[in-house]
Amino acid sequence: MPHVSKHPLKEEIANSIYKEFRKTLLTLKYRKVDSPFLDEFFTNTERIMLAKRLAIIALLLRGMSPYRIQKTLMISPSTIARLQLKLERGKLKRVEEILRESLELKGFWEKIETLLEIALPPRGKGRWKFLTDNASPQ
Repeated sequence: MPHVSKHPLKEEIANSIYKEFRKTLLTLKYRKVDSPFLDEFFTNTERIMLAKRLAIIALLLRGMSPYRIQKTLMISPSTIARLQLKLERGKLKRVEEILRESLELKGFWEKIETLLEIALPPRGKGRWKFLTDNASPQ
């Protein structure tokens, strides 16, 4: 889990640092170095955390149940609930807008749906049979 310092920065300094960070990330769109930059800058944990957060939002927008998202992405229900509440309160409007407009969204959905098919047992009769197959009779 990423760690945040116990010693908070002054708001003015924090805002200035964030502004520079945001400006740096936004300039990557116009360069061909975006992938190496992100791979070098973010730790594996940070990349996974950010990707999962985006996937949660996208799947909620798609109408997937929080339970299914939790089981597929191995995320706590509280994380999903927090992001769902932000969506409902309109605090992720720009993220929602970008996800809905994204031209690459189709490929993203196909990958997520493949993951879902692999992660959960099939629907219908015998869905939970694997739970009782190896159980000894009492």
